[in-house]
Amino acid sequence: MKKNSLTKIATQTEINNALVNFFQHEEINTIVKYGIARLFFIFKIRYDINKGIYGITMEDMIQETNTAFSSEKRRNWNKSRYPSFKRQYYSAFDSVIYNTVKSYLEKANNHSPILDTDAYVAPDDHAFEEQKELLLDKLQNLGATDEELLLFEPYYIDQMKRHDIAILMGITVQKVTDIKKRLDRKLITISKKWKY
Repeated sequence: MKKNSLTKIATQTEINNALVNFFQHEEINTIVKYGIARLFFIFKIRYDINKGIYGITMEDMIQETNTAFSSEKRRNWNKSRYPSFKRQYYSAFDSVIYNTVKSYLEKANNHSPILDTDAYVAPDDHAFEEQKELLLDKLQNLGATDEELLLFEPYYIDQMKRHDIAILMGITVQKVTDIKKRLDRKLITISKKWKY
């Protein structure tokens, strides 16, 4: 299949510079919170701060993501799809989380036929994921904070209660409410622009 000539793939130097810049501006706690939230929202797995999951910590998965961008068979940065390296990084981090869980479940299934994995559903609805990514891009363009972007999926898609989100994110219910109000205003702006 012929590669789209308009696709821009970053060089290794661009990726290295983007990684350094990313970690100068992104707090490690924000990345860890994102990972904990993804584990819960996608796989219904509660992360143990002391033990991690299957003995693997969030820091291990962050390191694996970093290595994926700098290894010989490196992960590319598709600048056409992700003009912001931050979005590309979180996409790569999602893949590491997914692969970690998938690998564990495969091992567990080989050794324990009674393990109940029915609750796990692989995220394979690409059309939905693309629409969600598009909406998150629009929110980011409107200046949405990391907290607002992190709140979007659990609150609007998974319809979690504010109290549960507050516990998961380690903030107060009032803080969740304040973030939601700011997010609501941005979503109203987007919905008005999308109307014909």
